[in-house]
Amino acid sequence: MHLDHKRRWVFGPVIDGMPVAMDYASSGEWPMIVDGYALTFCVMNAHQLRAARKDTRLTVLPSLHAGVAIPDSLADHHARYGLKRGMSLHDALCALAVHHHAFEPED
Repeated sequence: MHLDHKRRWVFGPVIDGMPVAMDYASSGEWPMIVDGYALTFCVMNAHQLRAARKDTRLTVLPSLHAGVAIPDSLADHHARYGLKRGMSLHDALCALAVHHHAFEPED
């Protein structure tokens, strides 16, 4: 893999069965679609990442290691799956992993 590739979780709508985030990814997966939205694990180069961040339909989450809180929109949308406002991405992924193993975060 090239050094400029980044791995990011991206929250956004699903259109015709495909997350919009995949328009910007070299590869990716979306373990669940919830009410027309998906949290998609994307592998992107620097140009794709920059373009995804400009798409107002998408929320590109920071690195898993950043330790910042998930966006309130993601917490609210996935609340029935255990997500809460103020939780870290790592904790959110652990909560979602109870429902699908593909969310299990790498340490």
